[in-house]
Amino acid sequence: MYEKSVMRSLECFEYFLAQQYFHDANMCLQTWKVHSQEIGLFDEDRYEELKERLKLARAQKAEEDKKRAEEKRLAEDEEKE
Repeated sequence: MYEKSVMRSLECFEYFLAQQYFHDANMCLQTWKVHSQEIGLFDEDRYEELKERLKLARAQKAEEDKKRAEEKRLAEDEEKE
């Protein structure tokens, strides 16, 4: 049962990461961690790699959002002139 959950949790992580649903991706990652620990398949290096990917994706999204907001503000300022 846990082996299937481990695989599904990784699929879940990848899906939500691609969709930029970071909270959900983290929940899948935590599920993967707990279940893989329980069956003795936990890989600390892999966990750290996945955690870092999530962190970088969040940072990239925040930067994109900031850039978009700035572009919108500049466009609105141009309209006012």
